[in-house]
Amino acid sequence: MTSDHPSIRRRRLGRALTALTLACGCTAASTALTGVASAASVSLAGDAAAAPAGDLHDTSAMRSGTVAVRAAGTLRAPSCRSITFTGNAGRISVQTSPGGSVAWGIYMHDPSENAGPWVVDVYVGNRRVDHKTQNYPPHGSVAPRDAKSGRIFTIKATHTDLKGRVSHEVPNGCVIP
Repeated sequence: MTSDHPSIRRRRLGRALTALTLACGCTAASTALTGVASAASVSLAGDAAAAPAGDLHDTSAMRSGTVAVRAAGTLRAPSCRSITFTGNAGRISVQTSPGGSVAWGIYMHDPSENAGPWVVDVYVGNRRVDHKTQNYPPHGSVAPRDAKSGRIFTIKATHTDLKGRVSHEVPNGCVIP
């Protein structure tokens, strides 16, 4: 989860762009929002370095949980096997069972901030497969019939803690194994 503080929003623009690119499946959004296009790979994960242009088999981005967009329009995301997307205020954890179910949970770093309303939508590709509105940290699982291998799994969430602070999902998205 990320805080609504203005300086945090500016620093996380690249990560938000990653979530947008994953959610809509359109790499053109990165060029439209940043005004940058290149024949080399572009890392949109904020802290990670871009892969060299000639290294088409680089898996460091997948291991580090980053997302890389290639100018040719292909998208690489980390595996949903077991990954945690961490923000400045909380985290989203995703794991895939051997049977194909995708389990997930969202938690604030400070447990005292978990109380309060949460609104969560869970997507596989462009299809919403779960929705939750509740006053405790959301978690759940997506059945194998909905969690098709090779699809992108994403979560959109908004949480307001008991002090009125609003947090939104940390940019996330992973490929279901």
